[in-house]
Amino acid sequence: MNNFLRSVTNSITKTYRKALSIKYDFVKHAHGGENAGNDTSEELLRNILKQRFPTANEITVKDVSGGCGAMYTVYIECSSFKGVPIVKQHKAVYEALDKQIKVIHGLRVETKAPP
Repeated sequence: MNNFLRSVTNSITKTYRKALSIKYDFVKHAHGGENAGNDTSEELLRNILKQRFPTANEITVKDVSGGCGAMYTVYIECSSFKGVPIVKQHKAVYEALDKQIKVIHGLRVETKAPP
């Protein structure tokens, strides 16, 4: 039984370390490397979306994971969405954030064309 508990503990420890490593890599990338400025991960995502949707009236990115960067909500209001199905609007957002999505837990997207 003792070996079993040791094995389970080691497995959990390895999984936890891997998760921390992935989070560290995302934060390091989000900040442009070890010696980057004061951008938060929210700001990084917002800047990427501003580049992809330059005509957007509003772009909001919020970390809804309690500050650990695991889950974000994104809201974009952009005239380029006018007449485009919501599925294609969301696909454009996911494509813009493709590299970042690989290292975060989840992303909730809301898009809208202005009235």
